[in-house]
Amino acid sequence: MEISWIINLLTGIVTAMVGFYAKNVREDLTKVQEQLVNVQINYVHKEELHTFRNEVIDLLKEVRQDIKEIKDK
Repeated sequence: MEISWIINLLTGIVTAMVGFYAKNVREDLTKVQEQLVNVQINYVHKEELHTFRNEVIDLLKEVRQDIKEIKDK
């Protein structure tokens, strides 16, 4: 009878430890997921800024060309 009580106690302790560990792992995974989302958002913003920058550069080139054409007339 005492052995089964000890086995049940140890089983309960191990189950609690596994549950606690799983909860911590789940919380860590949630934090990592949030960080990955932030990285994705930053990457998208950088890509958008890069595209915008290129568009501005192209427009400036057109303006310079227009100014050059006006000066040449």
